[in-house]
Amino acid sequence: MSVALRSSTYDSTDVSVYILGGQSNMSGRGGVERFPDGTKVFDEEASKYPVAVGADPRVLCFNAAGHWVEAREPMHADIDTTKVTGVGPGLIFAKELLALLRSPGQQIGLVPCAVGGTCMDQWLPGTALFQQMVCTSAALVLYGWEHEVVPNIDLLLHA
Repeated sequence: MSVALRSSTYDSTDVSVYILGGQSNMSGRGGVERFPDGTKVFDEEASKYPVAVGADPRVLCFNAAGHWVEAREPMHADIDTTKVTGVGPGLIFAKELLALLRSPGQQIGLVPCAVGGTCMDQWLPGTALFQQMVCTSAALVLYGWEHEVVPNIDLLLHA
């Protein structure tokens, strides 16, 4: 597989892709500061999660525009657009997994799909959020990963 990123192209046959679906915990609320007037902002400098905030060139994120970019928090900012997002578990998970695998050519692809303030019923097959998650995952077909990412993609697209 080949992934174009900025001025570089990453060539790897050792890519693991993870869909980050779910609610606010997955979307990320770490490092979000609330001010007395009620406004919220993600403050990278004040974040209590500095390990998670830093990028790793081996961890990529499939953004809302359908492009692979270096994964940086807040990863769900262009997905969970009605909330202020912060640090979630996705990037930390990817970094820890890379450390455990110890494979020099290994890359992790993260596909953020989580939306805070939703209930589990909204993620069942046939619902809008489920369909959006599946369609986002299906966009990976453009990169030739369709059966590696979602083995029964045709069935899921019509769920």
